[in-house]
Amino acid sequence: MPEPVVPEALAEHCRRCGSATTRQIPPGDTLPRATCPRCGAVAYDNPKIVVTCALYEGDRILFVQRAMTPYQGCWTLPSGFVESGETLGEAASREVGEETHLKVRPDRWALYGVLSLPDLDEIYIAVVAPLPGHDYAPSAEASDVRVITREEMVALDLGYPAPTVQLLVWLFEGIARGDLHEPGERLYEMRGRDPAAGDQVS
Repeated sequence: MPEPVVPEALAEHCRRCGSATTRQIPPGDTLPRATCPRCGAVAYDNPKIVVTCALYEGDRILFVQRAMTPYQGCWTLPSGFVESGETLGEAASREVGEETHLKVRPDRWALYGVLSLPDLDEIYIAVVAPLPGHDYAPSAEASDVRVITREEMVALDLGYPAPTVQLLVWLFEGIARGDLHEPGERLYEMRGRDPAAGDQVS
């Protein structure tokens, strides 16, 4: 069983003014939220966004061996949390650079799929791009980096549950069929503040 999720909004103090928060159901809502009685800010318990990156060449995909916990020693796709202020493409390029030293332009990524993990309070967004070269190398986060086939993947110690391994198999099959989207297709970017979000802390 996964570890229980402790929402960040259970913090005792308001992120806007620092006052002590209370747990209550805001008007028109259905769930208790951390609410500031002083400034009225409401903190919503939103899932974390994780980007997972598949760089492919022919019928092979780049995998890394994790050098850090959790799942130290297991093989996985480069991935990590999207930081505040980043686009999805920027996050994907940063994570790949940190783990493999490869440089991928943010506009080269295409959306492959979305995986919801409510038990972990996370949403994984899988993106794909052609492998930009072979200048990859181990890093502080990845003890080894390899471009492998589907057959090689299933023989490795993977840091994924069985259903996710099946998704990876489908990814390999999609690459072999050549049915991946063109770079940038269905991966949109927009910057700018939502005026209606002024009273919310997410």
